[in-house]
Amino acid sequence: MLIKKPDDKTRDMEFLKGLAARPDVSADVRKNIEQEIRYMQSGMRGEAEAAYEMDFHFGASKNWMLIHDLRIECEGRVAQIDHLMLNRFMEIYVCESKRFSEGVGINEHGEFSAFYGGKPYGVPSPLEQSGRLG
Repeated sequence: MLIKKPDDKTRDMEFLKGLAARPDVSADVRKNIEQEIRYMQSGMRGEAEAAYEMDFHFGASKNWMLIHDLRIECEGRVAQIDHLMLNRFMEIYVCESKRFSEGVGINEHGEFSAFYGGKPYGVPSPLEQSGRLG
């Protein structure tokens, strides 16, 4: 059963595109905004692909509940969950969507890296991100 669809991020994208188009924005700031737009577009594609697969396999089930883009606020703190899956046996799965064009690696210390141009760069751990929910 699909409880909540993914949020529409069109307004956020239009806002960033509007900022990038402003004549008073420096070249460095414009470059950063355009990079953020690319990251957002990639993230949106990744989340949409994951949501599609979950909806296809579990969306019509009477045994599963799906919640996409869940935002929880408590005592000034915020948690954002890309996908939450719950079943009748009270099994709960927190799913974090990530999308990397050249792959991802994890070293012996549990640190995550993504690759760009064949070179690794550090990225936040989705395991730690999900672990902060508890």
